[in-house]
Parts: sequence; structure tokens; C-alpha cells
Amino acid sequence: MHIFDFFDDVVYIPTMQATPAPAPVLLPSRLGLDRLPRLRQVAAIKTPADARIGMALTHRRVAQEAFDASRRTVLVVAGNTLLLDDALHTLGAALAELARQHWGVCHLGHWSGSDKLVPVAGCQWLARSAGYAQAGAYALHARALPALLADMPADFATMQAWVAKHGTFDDALRRLPHSYTLTPGIACQPAFLPYQPLALQDRFAA
Repeated sequence: MHIFDFFDDVVYIPTMQATPAPAPVLLPSRLGLDRLPRLRQVAAIKTPADARIGMALTHRRVAQEAFDASRRTVLVVAGNTLLLDDALHTLGAALAELARQHWGVCHLGHWSGSDKLVPVAGCQWLARSAGYAQAGAYALHARALPALLADMPADFATMQAWVAKHGTFDDALRRLPHSYTLTPGIACQPAFLPYQPLALQDRFAA
């Protein structure tokens, strides 16, 4: 079975607030997504006044589409995410462990200061991560979708107020139950690269 057969849908969101590239090339190739025929690109919703609103609306739309289509699992990768050089191997090993868990969201990365990670018995590649979020690359299970959609509004005006109160889409991910993260993390937002373990920093690239 191919690693990505684990997911009913695999979504790539080109860099937020930028014109989407005609095809994913650099970032998805480290996970082999550039060779995945069913990779689905979702254009980022542009909100120049506040990029956080567009990010939240875009990720919510992906969740709504997964819910409407009764998808069991969806993998989401944003276009500005850096990936570890052996990301594909680590992801495959982690998914084998994740399949045995009652999970809702699984983050593909974290940073060295993540002090809420709890080891999972019998797992080498997973940790529990309550109160943690990393929107650059994550997977959602169907059991998490109702709570996520109920938490976040779907229209611009209401989302603007939601963002003013909560900050970013990460806040919605942070509140989801049954949260896990890969360890070591294979995905990293550029701003958090300095917070990765020193031994791994030069192994992340776009």
C-alpha cells in the first residue's frame, strides 16, 4: 500500500496571499506529492487587509469539503512549509502507529520548545500534543471535523471578528481533542526553523 493511501484526500495550498503556482514542484516533492496523481490544489483565499483571515477561511474550506464529501482522513500541506530530508520515511512509520490510535488531528511538525508533548506507549514516531498546533502540515480525521467547523465561521465578516479574538487558524487546531504530532517533526514553518533542534535545522528545506 502506498503511504498516501492512508488519506482519502491530499490537499496542497500554495503560499498564502500569493498567486498559486500552476503545479506544485519544490515543497511537495520531498513527500513525493509531486508524483501523486490525486493531489488536489486549493487556492488560498486572499484577504490583503489581514492575511490571517484568508488563512483561516482557506483551511476551514478544506475541512468543510472533507466533511461534505464524508472523507475519513485528509492531509493538508501549505506551500510555505519546510520539510525534513527524510520526511517520507518518517511519515510512513508514523502513520503505521497513528492507525492504531483514536486520533482527531495529527501535526507533522513541532519545535524544540514544545513542552506539552507526551510519549505514546508503544510508539516511536508519535507523541500526544494537547494544546499544540502547527498549521503548515497536518492531518484531520473525520471525528475532528464537526468541532472544527462549529468553532470557525464561514463568512468573511464573522471570521474577521473571530480572528480578532483568537488570532489565527492555529487556535482552532489547538482546541481539537485527540491531538498527536510526529516526533521528530518533519514539517516546519520558516519562522520556527530557529526553534528546531540544532541537529535538524540544516536538514529542513522547501
